[in-house]
Amino acid sequence: MSKGEKAYAVAYAIVVSVAAGLTMYVMAGVESVDALPAGQSFYSVWTLISGVIGGALALYAARGWLGERGTFGWMRALVGGTAAALIAAVIAGTLISPVYGTFYAPVMLATEFMENPTIGLGWYAAILVAHHLMSSLRYEGETWDYPAQDDEPHEVTSPLSSLSRANLYHQRD
Repeated sequence: MSKGEKAYAVAYAIVVSVAAGLTMYVMAGVESVDALPAGQSFYSVWTLISGVIGGALALYAARGWLGERGTFGWMRALVGGTAAALIAAVIAGTLISPVYGTFYAPVMLATEFMENPTIGLGWYAAILVAHHLMSSLRYEGETWDYPAQDDEPHEVTSPLSSLSRANLYHQRD
Protein backbone atom coordinates (compact mmCIF):
# COMPACT_ATOMS: atom_id res chain seq x y z
CA MET A 1 0.00 0.00 0.00
CA SER A 2 1.21 3.48 -0.78
CA LYS A 3 1.37 6.24 1.80
CA GLY A 4 -1.87 7.78 0.50
CA GLU A 5 -3.71 4.45 0.55
CA LYS A 6 -2.65 3.89 4.15
CA ALA A 7 -3.93 7.36 5.03
CA TYR A 8 -7.23 6.54 3.30
CA ALA A 9 -7.56 3.34 5.37
CA VAL A 10 -6.85 5.27 8.58
CA ALA A 11 -9.51 7.83 7.57
CA TYR A 12 -12.06 5.04 7.17
CA ALA A 13 -11.05 3.51 10.52
CA ILE A 14 -11.49 6.85 12.30
CA VAL A 15 -14.89 7.64 10.81
CA VAL A 16 -16.20 4.10 11.24
CA SER A 17 -15.17 3.97 14.90
CA VAL A 18 -16.69 7.38 15.64
CA ALA A 19 -19.91 6.40 13.82
CA ALA A 20 -20.14 3.17 15.81
CA GLY A 21 -19.58 4.99 19.08
CA LEU A 22 -22.09 7.65 18.13
CA THR A 23 -24.67 4.97 17.28
CA MET A 24 -24.18 3.33 20.66
CA TYR A 25 -24.37 6.69 22.43
CA VAL A 26 -27.61 7.71 20.71
CA MET A 27 -29.23 4.31 21.24
CA ALA A 28 -28.22 4.27 24.91
CA GLY A 29 -30.18 7.49 25.39
CA VAL A 30 -33.37 6.09 23.85
CA GLU A 31 -36.03 5.20 26.39
CA SER A 32 -38.34 2.83 24.54
CA VAL A 33 -38.67 -0.73 23.36
CA ASP A 34 -35.80 -0.13 20.91
CA ALA A 35 -33.41 1.03 23.65
CA LEU A 36 -30.22 -0.86 24.39
CA PRO A 37 -30.60 -3.40 27.20
CA ALA A 38 -28.45 -2.94 30.31
CA GLY A 39 -26.41 -6.10 29.77
CA GLN A 40 -24.50 -7.22 26.71
CA SER A 41 -26.80 -8.94 24.25
CA PHE A 42 -27.02 -9.71 20.57
CA TYR A 43 -29.08 -6.55 20.14
CA SER A 44 -26.33 -4.32 21.53
CA VAL A 45 -23.74 -6.10 19.36
CA TRP A 46 -26.02 -5.66 16.33
CA THR A 47 -26.36 -1.95 17.17
CA LEU A 48 -22.57 -1.64 17.15
CA ILE A 49 -22.29 -3.55 13.86
CA SER A 50 -25.03 -1.34 12.36
CA GLY A 51 -23.05 1.75 13.35
CA VAL A 52 -19.93 0.34 11.70
CA ILE A 53 -21.79 -0.50 8.48
CA GLY A 54 -23.58 2.85 8.46
CA GLY A 55 -20.34 4.79 9.02
CA ALA A 56 -18.45 2.90 6.31
CA LEU A 57 -21.19 3.27 3.72
CA ALA A 58 -21.75 6.92 4.61
CA LEU A 59 -18.07 7.76 4.16
CA TYR A 60 -18.06 5.86 0.88
CA ALA A 61 -21.12 7.83 -0.29
CA ALA A 62 -19.64 11.17 0.81
CA ARG A 63 -16.07 10.52 -0.39
CA GLY A 64 -16.50 12.92 -3.32
CA TRP A 65 -16.94 15.79 -0.87
CA LEU A 66 -13.71 15.03 0.95
CA GLY A 67 -10.07 15.41 -0.01
CA GLU A 68 -10.02 18.66 -2.01
CA ARG A 69 -7.41 21.20 -0.99
CA GLY A 70 -7.92 24.83 -0.10
CA THR A 71 -10.62 26.74 1.72
CA PHE A 72 -13.29 25.56 -0.67
CA GLY A 73 -12.20 21.97 -0.03
CA TRP A 74 -12.61 22.39 3.73
CA MET A 75 -16.06 23.91 3.18
CA ARG A 76 -16.99 20.94 0.99
CA ALA A 77 -15.76 18.63 3.75
CA LEU A 78 -18.15 20.24 6.25
CA VAL A 79 -21.07 19.74 3.86
CA GLY A 80 -19.90 16.19 3.20
CA GLY A 81 -19.66 15.59 6.94
CA THR A 82 -23.28 16.63 7.37
CA ALA A 83 -24.35 14.38 4.50
CA ALA A 84 -22.29 11.49 5.89
CA ALA A 85 -23.84 11.89 9.35
CA LEU A 86 -27.36 11.77 7.94
CA ILE A 87 -26.57 8.86 5.62
CA ALA A 88 -24.95 6.93 8.47
CA ALA A 89 -27.99 7.59 10.67
CA VAL A 90 -30.41 6.37 7.99
CA ILE A 91 -28.40 3.21 7.31
CA ALA A 92 -27.77 2.35 10.97
CA GLY A 93 -31.36 3.22 11.91
CA THR A 94 -32.70 1.01 9.14
CA LEU A 95 -30.54 -1.91 10.25
CA ILE A 96 -31.50 -1.49 13.90
CA SER A 97 -35.23 -0.91 13.45
CA PRO A 98 -36.23 -1.17 9.79
CA VAL A 99 -39.33 1.04 9.69
CA TYR A 100 -39.02 3.49 12.57
CA GLY A 101 -35.25 3.70 12.54
CA THR A 102 -35.16 4.85 8.94
CA PHE A 103 -37.25 7.90 9.76
CA TYR A 104 -36.29 8.68 13.34
CA ALA A 105 -32.54 7.99 13.38
CA PRO A 106 -31.59 11.20 11.48
CA VAL A 107 -33.92 13.20 13.74
CA MET A 108 -32.44 11.59 16.84
CA LEU A 109 -28.92 12.33 15.60
CA ALA A 110 -29.72 15.97 14.83
CA THR A 111 -31.37 16.32 18.22
CA GLU A 112 -28.33 14.80 19.91
CA PHE A 113 -26.02 17.22 18.06
CA MET A 114 -28.14 20.17 19.23
CA GLU A 115 -28.54 18.88 22.77
CA ASN A 116 -24.87 18.02 23.20
CA PRO A 117 -22.71 20.06 20.79
CA THR A 118 -19.56 18.27 21.96
CA ILE A 119 -20.82 15.12 20.25
CA GLY A 120 -21.34 17.05 17.02
CA LEU A 121 -17.89 18.61 17.30
CA GLY A 122 -16.42 15.14 17.75
CA TRP A 123 -18.12 13.94 14.56
CA TYR A 124 -16.95 16.94 12.55
CA ALA A 125 -13.43 16.62 13.98
CA ALA A 126 -13.33 13.01 12.75
CA ILE A 127 -14.64 14.08 9.33
CA LEU A 128 -12.07 16.87 9.03
CA VAL A 129 -9.24 14.52 10.01
CA ALA A 130 -10.53 12.06 7.41
CA HIS A 131 -10.69 14.89 4.86
CA HIS A 132 -7.07 15.77 5.54
CA LEU A 133 -5.98 12.14 5.28
CA MET A 134 -7.98 11.54 2.10
CA SER A 135 -6.39 14.53 0.42
CA SER A 136 -3.02 12.79 0.57
CA LEU A 137 -4.26 9.97 -1.69
CA ARG A 138 -6.08 12.32 -4.03
CA TYR A 139 -2.96 14.40 -4.64
CA GLU A 140 -0.44 11.58 -4.39
CA GLY A 141 -0.85 10.93 -8.11
CA GLU A 142 0.31 14.44 -9.04
CA THR A 143 3.90 13.32 -8.64
CA TRP A 144 3.45 10.23 -10.78
CA ASP A 145 4.71 10.42 -14.33
CA TYR A 146 1.87 9.53 -16.70
CA PRO A 147 2.51 8.94 -20.39
CA ALA A 148 1.30 11.84 -22.53
CA GLN A 149 -2.11 11.28 -24.12
CA ASP A 150 -3.97 13.43 -26.60
CA ASP A 151 -6.01 16.12 -24.82
CA GLU A 152 -5.54 14.57 -21.36
CA PRO A 153 -4.41 16.83 -18.53
CA HIS A 154 -1.43 15.74 -16.45
CA GLU A 155 -3.26 15.89 -13.13
CA VAL A 156 -5.43 13.68 -11.00
CA THR A 157 -9.02 13.97 -12.13
CA SER A 158 -11.71 15.12 -9.76
CA PRO A 159 -15.27 13.85 -9.39
CA LEU A 160 -16.33 17.34 -10.47
CA SER A 161 -16.98 18.09 -14.11
CA SER A 162 -14.38 20.03 -16.06
CA LEU A 163 -16.70 23.08 -16.12
CA SER A 164 -17.07 23.00 -12.31
CA ARG A 165 -13.32 22.61 -11.84
CA ALA A 166 -12.67 25.55 -14.16
CA ASN A 167 -15.13 27.77 -12.29
CA LEU A 168 -14.32 26.74 -8.73
CA TYR A 169 -10.58 26.13 -8.68
CA HIS A 170 -7.62 28.16 -9.85
CA GLN A 171 -5.71 26.91 -12.86
CA ARG A 172 -2.39 25.26 -12.12
CA ASP A 173 0.69 26.34 -14.03
